Amino acid sequence: MKKHEKKEGPFFCAPKMSEMRVSSLRTSSQLSRFRGKRGQISIFLIIAIVLVVAGGIFLFVSMKKGEVLEKQLPKVQQIPGELAPVREYVQGCLMQTAKDAFNLLGTQSGYIGMEQMKINNLNPTESDALELMPNTGIMVPYWWHLSSSNKCTDCSFSSKKPSLATIEEEAGGYIEANIDGCLDLSQFKEFEISPVGEPEAEVSITKTNIVILLEYPLHVRGQSVDADIPDYRTELDLNFRKIYALATEMLNNEINNTFFERNTLNWITMASMPGPDESRIPPMTGSDFDCGLGKIWVKTDVKRKLTQVISAYVPLLQVYGASNYARVESDNPISQAVFDGMIMPLGQTEAQGLDVSMIYLNWPVYFRILPSNGELIQADSISLKLLYFNLLCMHTYDFSYDLSYPIVITIEDRSAYKGEGYSFSFAVESNIRVNEPMNTSSLYKLGVVEVPFQSQFCNPEQRLSGEVIFNITDHLTGEQLEDVNIDFCIPDANGQCDLDICSIGSTDSSGLLKEKLPLGAGLLLFSHPLYFQEYRVHYSQYKKEDEIALSMNRIVEKRILLKKKLIKKVPLQYGAYTWKYIQEEEALQPSEQAIIALERISENEDPYTAFASFHGDEDATLNLLPGKYAVDITVINYDGVTIPKDRVCYQACPIFCDEKCEDIPEVRMDAVPLGNTVINTNNSLWELKEEDIYSDKAIVFYAIAPDISAINKHNDLEQLSSAEILSMTYRDSIEPNLG
Repeated sequence: MKKHEKKEGPFFCAPKMSEMRVSSLRTSSQLSRFRGKRGQISIFLIIAIVLVVAGGIFLFVSMKKGEVLEKQLPKVQQIPGELAPVREYVQGCLMQTAKDAFNLLGTQSGYIGMEQMKINNLNPTESDALELMPNTGIMVPYWWHLSSSNKCTDCSFSSKKPSLATIEEEAGGYIEANIDGCLDLSQFKEFEISPVGEPEAEVSITKTNIVILLEYPLHVRGQSVDADIPDYRTELDLNFRKIYALATEMLNNEINNTFFERNTLNWITMASMPGPDESRIPPMTGSDFDCGLGKIWVKTDVKRKLTQVISAYVPLLQVYGASNYARVESDNPISQAVFDGMIMPLGQTEAQGLDVSMIYLNWPVYFRILPSNGELIQADSISLKLLYFNLLCMHTYDFSYDLSYPIVITIEDRSAYKGEGYSFSFAVESNIRVNEPMNTSSLYKLGVVEVPFQSQFCNPEQRLSGEVIFNITDHLTGEQLEDVNIDFCIPDANGQCDLDICSIGSTDSSGLLKEKLPLGAGLLLFSHPLYFQEYRVHYSQYKKEDEIALSMNRIVEKRILLKKKLIKKVPLQYGAYTWKYIQEEEALQPSEQAIIALERISENEDPYTAFASFHGDEDATLNLLPGKYAVDITVINYDGVTIPKDRVCYQACPIFCDEKCEDIPEVRMDAVPLGNTVINTNNSLWELKEEDIYSDKAIVFYAIAPDISAINKHNDLEQLSSAEILSMTYRDSIEPNLG
């Protein structure tokens, strides 16, 4: 551009005098055209200005938004060069302590402590967290689970998924509490080093790594230096945010698509398909055309087989795009469809560079199947008969499954910590009711920023009562009980702790615990693995001190025996016979299975159930408490019964008819249920006294059963259903006793 030329800007510039003289000679029409062109130019200039200003505002807002989303990373202050070795040493300890913190956070779903969790190791589907392995104390909180009771009708779900900010706070608290345990400042002989204040840690989970700033002033004095080291900084080579985002995406997939429940239903279908009877479980629907009693299952065996199925299939679940993803191939199109359904698709989050694994380690499950008769599960039988002939035999299988079980998901970054690797685990709960995934459609979607997950009721700052002293003892011995877990809850209208439950603490070696409680009325729950859970209504008041003494009943393992009391075939005159309950005792045979189910009945305590299933050549035990019990006993004989072909003659009509005879075909039964012996409220409960439960003698139970060796006629099959009626009539003959 020449010096005398001016660059035309967006604003009005004064013209030269020569230009003014020329313009004065223009005609009015020329002037009008000129003004029109200037007007057009001005419009374009204004638009350009608006675009530039808008772009600047957008850039400014974006920068500010980035500042909000990504915190300004901390920096340390300058110190004298002589103090650099001390700072480097502390920063090495800071890195190790921070790694320890995030390793623990990875094991425990983003938590350091479990103070706010409702823990029930005996029944993990009624808990906020899952104990990874028995007696290890390693807890994995649920990021998604049924927070209501397993038997709820108005059910609710909840999440213990912490936000990134909460995880940063948890890590910072761990560092502050443990940094001193790593430091050994006495090794610096040339300096006198003394802390000036308490450690304060700030943890920042960035988009690529983790940055930790520790403010922990140390006063250092030496021959040539006397100064403070105010702060320390280190970084962890761990992209925790990426792992957290993938875990969140998987969680949202489960919530919105019931991924685990749909797969579980497929597994039940596969496991109930025709195959070896020993491995097959009851189908959700089906039928067959066969005569006889049909297939019989024992509920406890079905539960065991179902957990085996879950254990086998859960590790085969995959996440599409994960580093360890590999599609399972099968020649069977049905199996291929099942395996393809076990691949979790992803939405916005990529799993590249991360391994994902899922496990179920035979943790206790909630299981119910209907219809069932006590411990027996059997198909409905339909038959169309003409006289003694079966024209049509049919079994229908329509079984309804209720199932809840935990799954632990682990995400691993093998490149983290410069190749050392890092893993993060969290638990979810799969819930099926009446062969359908439990409805979660009205529930919130969990994003990277978490909604609050706990109420103020469990906030430690809201424990405003006076100190309450708990003194827990053994009911029989009076011994002080250690490790009794005490919770406080707000019960719902049904008396269930489904709303809020707070862990108060556990008793020490002297059986004592001293803690404050939330204010108001609630239930105190006392639990110990070896004792029956107790509860007590309690009303805590502001600053009011209290003392609560409680004795707990120990659950005792008792050896049990079973003897049959026989219904025998008694001959009459002229070749006739009858069946009579003669109460002759006979031992349970190796080919016979006894199923004993007990339910403790109490007006003031929760029900307690015990169950045993064993054959005649096996030892058996029951875990029992003193109290009154309803008893249900079933005996199944696996030698079977064969009723030979028979010929029956009858008068076809009252008069003037010839006698007709028909052949009845042979009947074979491989598993023969010998009836149900019952003791319940209708015929007086069985009472187990304290002096009996602590005796060394075994408890002998009695089951009424027909003599199977005498069943050789079709009419004899009626005796298979007579045990329950006889147990009501002859109640005293089946009273359990010590043998």
